[in-house]
Amino acid sequence: MGLKRNILKRVVCLQKADKQHLFTLEEATDMQAKTLRYLIRRAKITAFGDHYQFPEIAESKEYLNLFRNRVPIHTYNDMYVRWWYRSLNGETYVTWPGKIKYYLTKDIHQQITGKTIPVSRAILRSYLVAGERYYSMCDSDKLNVKSVGSPPLDNYKTYYGGTLAAILSHHNPLRYKWCLENCFVYENTNREKDFLLTDVGLVGLRYGEHGNFRLIVDNSLFYEFLPMKISSKPDKEFIKSETKHTITLHEIEEDKDYILLLTNNSGAWRYFTGQIVRFTNREHLEFMVLGKVKVSK
Repeated sequence: MGLKRNILKRVVCLQKADKQHLFTLEEATDMQAKTLRYLIRRAKITAFGDHYQFPEIAESKEYLNLFRNRVPIHTYNDMYVRWWYRSLNGETYVTWPGKIKYYLTKDIHQQITGKTIPVSRAILRSYLVAGERYYSMCDSDKLNVKSVGSPPLDNYKTYYGGTLAAILSHHNPLRYKWCLENCFVYENTNREKDFLLTDVGLVGLRYGEHGNFRLIVDNSLFYEFLPMKISSKPDKEFIKSETKHTITLHEIEEDKDYILLLTNNSGAWRYFTGQIVRFTNREHLEFMVLGKVKVSK
């Protein structure tokens, strides 16, 4: 059985977890800059891109500063009330090119979360790559290779909704079945310990049995960090005042606490994840998760 698992890992899961070990902080910073420009250029033909003048930002040498000055930090409610509800009604090219077919509506336990998060084809590829890296670095004997079947997916008039596992299974059943069932379903009891999965992206993998997470920097996700201020509560006014003062990867410092913001390839822009992270090894992009905060009203 162990031989079978190793063959599956080698044949089906072609993405290598070891690749990330080669990235220096300088290389990761350059990669993140290219990622942001790519995301802006992809979304410049959307309603969101038109509103925030993405065509101009994309062609500017100061695109990062323009991006931070023009695009505010968004909570879930900000994105949904102003933008995402339009996609749910069938409108295309709202915050990401094309039509959004899938939405995250449930957690891994099939419980309704109260959120409806868009899941584009592009971010599905990112989830698959990250999941395959996770699978390739795991001890085969600790993985449950028994098929658990396809999770249910709800069919609404203009979209499909459900858990990430259900969406991945529906989108690419063969690749999901043989390589990813153990990553995104409840049966894998080590799942939450081994990777950091936010509302809008899988951002970190744990290396080693007791190691910290390592940030995934080459999978079309752009990170910003909001310095955690003990005296300030993360309410609407705090976020509004700090929207131009976020830092990027090359500015992080070890042993300081940050709130993670994420821009992804599915139409989430400067998204307030609420995850509190602390980098323990700046050069190797290693961090620990301290908890999660919510935005107070």
